[in-house]
Amino acid sequence: MIRKLISVFTVAHAAFLVGCTGSNTSSAAPGSNLPGVTTPLNQGSSAANVMTVNVGNCGVYGYLNEPCVSVTVCQKGTNTCTTIPNILLDTGSYGLRVFGSALGTTTLTPVTSALGSNPVVECAQFGSGSTWGPVETADVILGGELRVTIPVQVINSTYTVPTAAVNAGCTGLQLDPSVGYNGILGVGVLLYDCGTYCETHTSPELYFKCPTSSSCVSTVLAKSSQVVNPVGMLPTDNNGVILSMPKVSFIGVTSETGTMTIGIGTESNNAPGSVTVFNTDSTANFTTIYNGTTDNKSFIDSGSNALYFPDSITQCSGGSGFYCPSSQLTLSAVQQSQTTSAAATIPFYIGNTKTITAPYSGYNGVLNNIGGTGGALQFDWGLPFFLGRTIFVGLETKSSSVGTGSYWAY
Repeated sequence: MIRKLISVFTVAHAAFLVGCTGSNTSSAAPGSNLPGVTTPLNQGSSAANVMTVNVGNCGVYGYLNEPCVSVTVCQKGTNTCTTIPNILLDTGSYGLRVFGSALGTTTLTPVTSALGSNPVVECAQFGSGSTWGPVETADVILGGELRVTIPVQVINSTYTVPTAAVNAGCTGLQLDPSVGYNGILGVGVLLYDCGTYCETHTSPELYFKCPTSSSCVSTVLAKSSQVVNPVGMLPTDNNGVILSMPKVSFIGVTSETGTMTIGIGTESNNAPGSVTVFNTDSTANFTTIYNGTTDNKSFIDSGSNALYFPDSITQCSGGSGFYCPSSQLTLSAVQQSQTTSAAATIPFYIGNTKTITAPYSGYNGVLNNIGGTGGALQFDWGLPFFLGRTIFVGLETKSSSVGTGSYWAY
């Protein structure tokens, strides 16, 4: 099956959160005794495989519950490089995408189609819209790891989106960093954003060959030319990542700092210890049982700024899709591995979005109790799920002491 990009964070959600009005008169810090991680794994470490993750302070266009990192992008084989801050860290997608304007003077090498040597352009669809632009080869540096030479997407509107792509959902183009970030770093459980499927299929339209800027047509594309998860291409530490985020109270905080440690059981600082492993299917999904419904298209997504799931909870006015119950709800759901018997009951909390976001109007804020409506049979465990946890993201086909990916573990 095609490996769809399933990040569901949205600029519409972010814009709503920034614009909420209301009041929060709490003087205490309710929920401050919640269990969970207080000091993230390897926080303050200078090890090559540790990257700082900022949440709630991702630049002038940032938004609530947005995790971001810095990534260095270089012209292949040179020291002409640009370190790009405010890259959205997304476990719900695969590969690096950056706005062309964020590259500065660093120019990259276009990837071309074997069918006519035409430039290859991609439409990657997210819940918030689509990123459109050419696939180009770059040297990418994560933290202090060795650089890897991989295809990335450079987001721009140089090429005209063909009608077939629009009809297939390539709409709501994200054109510049005003959407809230300078790029997206997809470090989910899969290696490629399409994989084997796109080597033999042109539908649904994802990759295009473009003889001219206005004549793009869908094309097959070898995996070696597809946008790829950079972690999986590293010479070492290449079997996954570990995201560790501190817990916050129910009234939230202005910003927080966590870590992403690269590799699982490959160094002295990334040993998994005792964890529960939740294997996924080939499309990165596992099962959540909530309210008597089995949601077998569930996923864990740091790029989603809330928990998104179908429910009859009162929604906020204005059609935002966020939940606004009259008082905070204490809920639970069961997460199940897709291929084993592993299961765990997960408590979570849904507050009145309008009220609890009021103190964080602007471009910051970290909250653990925001939720909104989701798709049928889907449960999107977004950024609030990460707060107070250390979560292991195991890459497909890659082995570690806890098993072979793809899996989530904590």
